[in-house]
Amino acid sequence: AGGEAATQQKLMLKHRRCASVPNIMVLGEPGGGAAQSGTKLGQAAANGREKRSHEAPATAGPTLPNLNGARNIPAYSDLDDPGQLVWEPLPSAPDTTPASVEVVFDAKPEEKFAMKTKDGAWLLDFTSTGLPSGAHSFHFLVDGQRAVSGAHFVVGDSNAMLCHGSVRKYFLTHDVPEDGDTPTRFRRSTSTSDPSPTAPKTFARPHSIATDLASLAEANSDSGDSDDHALPFVAQAVRTAEPFPQTIYRRLYDASLRLRLHSFALPPRTGGGEAPSLRFLAAGYKQKKRSGAECEDAFFASSDALGVADGVGSMVQFASYGVNSAAYAADLMDKALEYLTKPQQEALSVERRALAACAAAEENTSEFGASTIAVVTLERNKLGIANLGDSGYILVRKMPDGMKIVHRSAEQQHGWNCPYQLMRIPPRLAARVPKYTQDHASDAELYNVEAQVGDLVLLFSDGLRDNLHDEEVLSIVDRALSPAFASFVGMPERSTRPVDIAKALVAAADIRSMDPRAKVPFTLYSLEHGYSCLGGKEDDITVIAAWVVPDDFEADADVDDPFPR
Repeated sequence: AGGEAATQQKLMLKHRRCASVPNIMVLGEPGGGAAQSGTKLGQAAANGREKRSHEAPATAGPTLPNLNGARNIPAYSDLDDPGQLVWEPLPSAPDTTPASVEVVFDAKPEEKFAMKTKDGAWLLDFTSTGLPSGAHSFHFLVDGQRAVSGAHFVVGDSNAMLCHGSVRKYFLTHDVPEDGDTPTRFRRSTSTSDPSPTAPKTFARPHSIATDLASLAEANSDSGDSDDHALPFVAQAVRTAEPFPQTIYRRLYDASLRLRLHSFALPPRTGGGEAPSLRFLAAGYKQKKRSGAECEDAFFASSDALGVADGVGSMVQFASYGVNSAAYAADLMDKALEYLTKPQQEALSVERRALAACAAAEENTSEFGASTIAVVTLERNKLGIANLGDSGYILVRKMPDGMKIVHRSAEQQHGWNCPYQLMRIPPRLAARVPKYTQDHASDAELYNVEAQVGDLVLLFSDGLRDNLHDEEVLSIVDRALSPAFASFVGMPERSTRPVDIAKALVAAADIRSMDPRAKVPFTLYSLEHGYSCLGGKEDDITVIAAWVVPDDFEADADVDDPFPR
């Protein structure tokens, strides 16, 4: 009986040591070594000896297996280095040397904690407060006057910090690999056709077509009653794609980041007053389709505006007339950015300003071609979106259970794979097709959305939308840490660069586009129109990733880096 009691006590201790890591339980034999926890887990599962974790205060303990299997991360007490509070004047505040600095926590408003100076900085170890680990709001008393510190996340007239040892340990011990591509080969798809007269029409990776012009050469009379054809095939569009290779995530965190931050979210802005002034920390990346001569996408990104244009590839058939969709898309972006950088002549709402940029691009371009266009502008905490065609944007926000899509744009299509688009063609070609209709910037869908610090804005061409499902996009951005949340943890240098998010999404979409068996979003969309499109849709892919940060946010040079357009 004594031996059995000792065994149970050891098991409880083993589980207590892991309590600081949410949703993780180590299974193993009594007295088993930490380095063997992965093996013990397999043995316990094989023998049916499941042992349940117990709620108990966390103490120092064993090593937990990394969910990616790349390396082990030590689990340890929540109160083992949960963080330090630092007094640092805001960039907008005068930098004077105070005589005394104290901290007042919302959880203990009656108590003042005196800070100590070290190497010219004012510091307070969280362990000295006697507060439990977790998220805490506080403010500073600088020579008796209430103030906030520029070293911590700011919410109104208070600071906030996630004082949590295991979370900090994760970032301190996590290795982000250096850049370096691992060559990977992908199979190309081949077209097949079902001879059944009721089967949907079958294509392999179709490209967007130009409104009316391309349809002059291929009549639309074969479209038929597509809805009846699509219904029997909808059930086949099951998402059975293979996991992405680890090279996709080479500059991101591992999959356990979401678990480490489970139940934590940035504190919301409270109270009235003027809306906060925000800006973008943005970068973009683009990649041409494997079979293309050049990338026909173009984009721009600045601290208060983003834009993407997707040149219509099928316009290449009119190249002899001087039509070049790649040059047209690039010129649209140049003209839109030029408009946005000029002083505003009239007061416009944020979404109308985005629309005006699209209209200025359409009016002032000197190139010939066709292209979709999407522009996002930011004024204080308002996002304005103008979207024409099948490019798009999504707004992603960190919730307690991970990153979630809170808003998105809708596609605009004239018919199957025929998006709304701007078009400018030379007079000689226009004379040959006098009846063609044309879309204009005024046809764009407009949106006005409130943004928050820590949000992630993604703007992309249809190469991403057509090849990645929402859950695949979220599985990638769940491995990224916003500058705001990094500040909330007290480790601002650990944030994820937006260019690394953009590259990861482009690489993932490229893999799906070359997978002959993937059930991508374009598969489902096509089935609704009576077409069976096999595998991914090969296309140019462009993604802009933009963190929403306070206007006075100061990024390191290697974070806010330049990018190609």
